[in-house]
Order: sequence, then C-alpha cells, then structure tokens
Amino acid sequence: MFQKEMIHYYQSKIQEVIHNYHLAYEKNDPDGIHDLRVALKRLKAFFNLVESINPTFKAKKKFKYFQKIAKNTSGLRDVQVQQTIVEEMKQTFNLDMSDYRSFLKKKESENREKFQEFSKLNPLEKLEQNTTYLTRALQNITPVYSETKAHGRFYNLRSNLILLTNGNDLKDEILHTLRILSKETHYTIEIIQQCFHMFEDRTDFINEIKKVHQVLGKWHDYYISVVYLTDFMTDNSIDPSEKPYHTMLQYLRKEKDTYKNNIHTAFDEFTKTAQTF
Repeated sequence: MFQKEMIHYYQSKIQEVIHNYHLAYEKNDPDGIHDLRVALKRLKAFFNLVESINPTFKAKKKFKYFQKIAKNTSGLRDVQVQQTIVEEMKQTFNLDMSDYRSFLKKKESENREKFQEFSKLNPLEKLEQNTTYLTRALQNITPVYSETKAHGRFYNLRSNLILLTNGNDLKDEILHTLRILSKETHYTIEIIQQCFHMFEDRTDFINEIKKVHQVLGKWHDYYISVVYLTDFMTDNSIDPSEKPYHTMLQYLRKEKDTYKNNIHTAFDEFTKTAQTF
C-alpha cells in the first residue's frame, strides 16, 4: 500500500535529518550541513505532495520546524561554499586574499554561533510527531485517488518549469525561482517512483532535471560570491579597481555569467525530455 511506502520514506528522511544535524552541530561538518539541507528539501517536496493528495494536511504549517532548521543553516552553508571558492581562486591566481578570507571566517563563526544558539531549543524533538499527522492524512485515501493526485502534482511542477523558461528572459529573480522549482520537481518524481511505483522507467527525466538544478546551483554559488565580495569591499571602503579585488570580482562575475549561459542549454535538453510525458 502506498501509505506504508510514504511513511517509510518520511521516516528514512527523518533519520537522515537527525544524523546530519548532529554532524552539523557537533563537528561543523560541511558535508553534513549540505546533506541536512538536501534532506530538508526532499521532505518539503514530500509534504507538498501529501497536501496535493489530501488538502486538509497543511504542508506549510507542518513543515515549520523543518523550515526553521533550514533557515538557521542557510548562512552557514553559503559561507562554507564561499570559502571553498576563495581557496580555489587562491590556487589559480596566487593572490593575497588574507583579509577577505578572515572576513569569511568571521562570517562562518557568526553563523555557527547562530546555529548553536538555535540548537538549544532542541528542534529535533518537534519532528517525530509528524508521523501521526501523516498517517491520519493518508489513511482513508484510496490508491487510485492518491495516484491521480500524485500524477497531477508532478505534471503541474513539470509544466510550471517549462512555462517559466518558455520565452522568458532568465533574469536573476526567475533563476532563483527555477532553482527551487527544479529541485522540488526532481525530488517529487523520485518520491512518486518509490512510493507509487510510477515513472520508474523515466531515468532520462531525472538525469536531465539534475543537470538543470546542478547548473543553477553553481550559478547561485557565484551569485552569492559577488554579493559577499561586494559587501566586503563596501564595508571596508575598498575601491573595486584595487588589487587583488578587481581580479577576484572579474573572475566571479565571469563564472556567474558562464553558468547563467549554460542554463539555457540545460533547459533546452530538459524540455525535450519533459515534453515526452
């Protein structure tokens, strides 16, 4: 029965959240923080799918404690990614970026303190009760009805992705929306495959949607890079033409624009596959 499959999916993701939360909290582990946030995004897609099957289940309300964890790890994840990018630039250009690296270390410390303070509220205790709510929301739903609704949820997500890119200038605000929507579409079809055993042969769709949000993810990393470096220069009254910051800013903007251009290609390939459904 799909109910059993969905509860099993939920509980497996909860275990991922708990495991990676401890890695983030106790070790400040960058991979743990990343995997924690991915698990949270998968759960958000899951909750939205449950609401599409039973509208009395209010996904946003039930997800609020998960959302608080996501909010309190967002800055920490961003600054750790920025430190990786800076180390790569240091190796490539052999630049003295000690002041900026110190700035990022300070930002990491501030965001870690924020996460540690939030963790005193013991948010993990709030998560387990959702199993009861989910069981109640799904218990009286027939398999045919649930499959129809799950089908509809996936098609709506897929169509929204195609519509957003069709004829639109991919401005930054649209790219931010596409990044979120492409991940939810990817995670939703995987949940449907696992819990309803539909679309199990459509590995092509998953391959193409992964390429889309991976390119969008890299674009977002460099978008944040430009924001961080610009803020640093403004706060310290640094002229953008001053070395080494001029070289850094030029490189980051070029990388951001390169990934932005690659998004068109990724979406063209995705659209070809998506339209075959």
